[in-house]
Amino acid sequence: MKEKTVFINSLYEESFGLLVEARNYFQYSESNRRAAMHGPPHDRLFVNCQAMRLTSRMTQAMAWLLAQRAVETGELSLSQACNGEFSLGGEEICTTTDNHQDRRIPPPMRQLLDRSHSLYMRVWRLDQAARQRIENGHGNGQHGHQSH
Repeated sequence: MKEKTVFINSLYEESFGLLVEARNYFQYSESNRRAAMHGPPHDRLFVNCQAMRLTSRMTQAMAWLLAQRAVETGELSLSQACNGEFSLGGEEICTTTDNHQDRRIPPPMRQLLDRSHSLYMRVWRLDQAARQRIENGHGNGQHGHQSH
């Protein structure tokens, strides 16, 4: 389980770093300000929708990773962490890469979109594996350490 903990912590740190980078981009970037303030309204709306997609990916991934940390410390069972309020959500919005390379999106934001998608998909695969463990009868106990 130590390897899983290290992996989850590493993925969490990567997520947190990307979240801070995205926040800095949205808060301080001149290209973001131009995209948000100039151009036709439907172009600005499109860019803002892509920003929401990025935000959704990051919040979903961070929440799932925090729930997995709670599994590791015994605060939640794997079953609790993968169902209901702690489960990974937003699949329909977060898994698609449609329009990532659209020229209305500033290049730095395109990179953030690609990186957030990669991160979300890694978390999504971990979530799918955890759900499979639950279906196979592992992870219904009080603590997350019952995977053997």
